[in-house]
Amino acid sequence: MRRRVLDSAALGEWALVREAVEVQGCSVNIQEEDTGFSLVHWAAQQGNAEALAWLAERGAFLRLKDKRGKPALAVAGGAFAAMLLERAYSPVERVVYTRGGP
Repeated sequence: MRRRVLDSAALGEWALVREAVEVQGCSVNIQEEDTGFSLVHWAAQQGNAEALAWLAERGAFLRLKDKRGKPALAVAGGAFAAMLLERAYSPVERVVYTRGGP
């Protein structure tokens, strides 16, 4: 089931991901074995705000890092990155991320 859920997220098939989580009990914090990408990483890369909100409501760890040590924020762009910053990071951390450091 794990592989199917991650593949569905990678393809943007969020209805299948929702079914796996809500009906079959799959964790919202699963990660790819080889890359460490999580469902949040896939939502961020796709700029899918609806999927991110849904994952957050179900307790997804928005700051989970992949195997290279990159959080989902690293693959997010534009307005989606701003939304992720708002949901997952403190005001001080937001300054660091948006200005390049302390």
